[in-house]
Amino acid sequence: MLRCQKSPGGHRKFEVRSVVEFAERSKFEPAGALEFPTQDGLSIKTEASILRRDFKGLSEIFVEKALTPERTDLFLFHS
Repeated sequence: MLRCQKSPGGHRKFEVRSVVEFAERSKFEPAGALEFPTQDGLSIKTEASILRRDFKGLSEIFVEKALTPERTDLFLFHS
């Protein structure tokens, strides 16, 4: 079972932690965390944080990304 929340529009939202825990319980091997439009330093740091299960680091990356003028891939944190 994969926990999620439903948005008012009926979309399911999954927390990264829930997805990682589900993958571990199901014995799925990570094959790549995200596909970013560009491979900048922040996207590489994000993928590494996901694979290390560093949720505190992910929240810091999200805030850093949200405060920069270039937010083109910020929506990926909400996928």
